[in-house]
Amino acid sequence: MSEFVVQTGQLVMARSPFFVGPIVGITLLCSLPFAKLDAAEADPVARANEILLELQRYNSQLEELESQFGPFDNSLIEPLNSIVTLLIEQGDYEAALQIQTRQLGLMRTVLGLEHLDLIPVLEAINNYRLYLGQTDEVDDNLGLIHLIVVANYGADSDETLQSLDTQAQWALDRLTIEQDDQEQARSFMRARELYEEIVDRAESRYGEDSPELIPWYYKRAHNLALLVGLLNTDDSLSGEVIDEVIREDGYGRLELGSNRSLFDPDISFGPSRRFAVVNGDEVFGVAYLRQGRGFISDMQDIAEQQGDLELQGLLEIYRGDFNVMMDRTSGSRNYREARELLIEAGIEAERIDRFFASPMPIPVPEFYGRFAEFEAYQLERLGEAGAAEEGLTHLGRFTAWSESAPALERPRNDEPWYTLDQDPHVVELKFRLTSRGSPISVDVLRADTEEVRVQREATRALRDIQFRPYFANGRSRGLRDLQIRYEYIYWND
Repeated sequence: MSEFVVQTGQLVMARSPFFVGPIVGITLLCSLPFAKLDAAEADPVARANEILLELQRYNSQLEELESQFGPFDNSLIEPLNSIVTLLIEQGDYEAALQIQTRQLGLMRTVLGLEHLDLIPVLEAINNYRLYLGQTDEVDDNLGLIHLIVVANYGADSDETLQSLDTQAQWALDRLTIEQDDQEQARSFMRARELYEEIVDRAESRYGEDSPELIPWYYKRAHNLALLVGLLNTDDSLSGEVIDEVIREDGYGRLELGSNRSLFDPDISFGPSRRFAVVNGDEVFGVAYLRQGRGFISDMQDIAEQQGDLELQGLLEIYRGDFNVMMDRTSGSRNYREARELLIEAGIEAERIDRFFASPMPIPVPEFYGRFAEFEAYQLERLGEAGAAEEGLTHLGRFTAWSESAPALERPRNDEPWYTLDQDPHVVELKFRLTSRGSPISVDVLRADTEEVRVQREATRALRDIQFRPYFANGRSRGLRDLQIRYEYIYWND
């Protein structure tokens, strides 16, 4: 298991959407990130000795307080916090986790099991568990946070929706962490289940015609697109996902008549023997893309009721992307309609044309309800990988979701959960793009390793990545001389 580190420079307490402030007499210093604290002294040996003395002092203080007030008094919390801070600086994260777990038990006794002040401590404990690779315990703690949120805000509150979303994002993140195909498939299906629940709760909270539903509808649509991507991967993960889908939904949405179906060479070996049989180019599991496009249609209905032309135009882009992923059209009709609506909404034609001139991997990981936001996202992506080779157009960086899903982009996450403490392989690739957004003529420009395996995997993965095609003068067109930076972690190094 690879180690994980929390991004530095932020307090867990500051990012929690549920925390309402420390109770009287409690300062949650335990929420500091994993960056070691700057030592005032230049001599590390002197500082190490000083830490040992401070730890002895705080442990003595704890013993005195326990003797005077008992083991469950809130006066114990501040010395516990100080000990955690020192252990972090010392680099002893296992000991810090033990102390913080003790603090959590103490706070539960003092405050009760459903107090909001427990959340920052649970989040900080999750940070340590991530660092130590204890991912199952992270699941459990997120479940505890969710129960606290529901108890305080109600089942259909904004806070509850955010808590469910955090759990779903974590389930998707586990595909990067887990190396077992079955565990990856189960984690993804857990995320799908959570997004289904989120949509149901959001509709209950806002009503079925509210613009508040739009970002939640897109998260559901995006998750369905990811499902189809997993069903179509060449890796063994596809078979595990097929099994999970059959258990949940049956065969109905996977059987596609003469073009594509499921084949089980020996049913006695169990469901994991199933795999897709390809007779043509139809996307396997396309019914789930239709379902996702249905959510886009619901979003369009809401935008029309609001009379929001800019939002309608953006939704036509997303709808076009889904049509391209379904391999039915080049999206030109949708992109033309999007351009007309955006111009009518007051967006300059030059900005729109510049936007469409840069193909982007799809599905887009986030929903952007304003053109300026969508434009900024694209410009950020284009600038992520630096300058292109002479004569080429750089399309930015593509970070693969996992070794088992190399042609799917890792879902972006606003939560600073972790960064993998392992550098990815980097391969710069040159390619052409067809008018339907399919990469062809892929060549390696350079790589961080001379290993043929790494370059071959990157080349094969790029051929399976779907792009929004280059769109100009009213139709989608092919494009030559493109470059992209492909990144992925290969666990078997």
